[in-house]
Amino acid sequence: MADYKAGGGRLVYTLHNWGQHEGEGEQVEAAALDRLLQQADAVHVHADYIVPQLQARLPAGASTVVTVIPHGNYIGAYPNTADRSEARQRLALPDDASVYLFFGLIRPYKGLEELLPAFVQVADPQARLLIAGQSRPRDYAGQLAGNTNDARIHWHPQFVLDDDIQLWMNAADIVVLPYRRITTSGAAMLAWSFGKPVIAPALPAFVEPMDRAPFLGVLYDPGDPTALVAALQKAQGGDWQIFQPDILTWAAQFNWQRIGQRFAKLYGEVISDQ
Repeated sequence: MADYKAGGGRLVYTLHNWGQHEGEGEQVEAAALDRLLQQADAVHVHADYIVPQLQARLPAGASTVVTVIPHGNYIGAYPNTADRSEARQRLALPDDASVYLFFGLIRPYKGLEELLPAFVQVADPQARLLIAGQSRPRDYAGQLAGNTNDARIHWHPQFVLDDDIQLWMNAADIVVLPYRRITTSGAAMLAWSFGKPVIAPALPAFVEPMDRAPFLGVLYDPGDPTALVAALQKAQGGDWQIFQPDILTWAAQFNWQRIGQRFAKLYGEVISDQ
């Protein structure tokens, strides 16, 4: 890196997450991040709330440019031709069920150990919880399934093909993201790109967009052991389909053409500052 910078190279770093979600090698990774920040000419973050945390982490007197460019949407990135009825039929789900979806890698930091017992407390016999995505570690999903005895939970601990993402998203009424820690949530943007609201803990990554646009879903207090159950029950009481146009309109503003233009401007400024 020193040779690269000495030769006129410029470094722009995207801070998607502060570190590994489960905290693996946390001290080593933190030290590596600090060295990287010392070398960066500019750092890109996805949300305003990250800026003061980042500025406090930068070396004293650093002239590093800090810029906020939001996470782009996934509208049009995946097929989206199956409507709600077809998606439920293909996944063998009742048409009148309240369907919650947990989608993405099945990992400990994502809070399934809190979600599963919370869902079991939802009294509605027609409610369904879909869990779809690869398990990491490989046996983690199997352990969770073995400890949860509820026939309303549908497990699909496998990689979901691009063509099939629409089935899981369009079959669901709401996507549940009970994460324990998060800096930037691509899963939330994926849900919103399909017009789906989310249930999420009141962490800054979710509070910033959802406070500004309440139709994006339901926030709950992660410090309250009863709050996730209450959020699941609250979600049952709403007709979330009526918010789909608003959610899609909100997500559409984060299109990649605009984001690409902002990145091009940032790169141009960094290069011209040599």
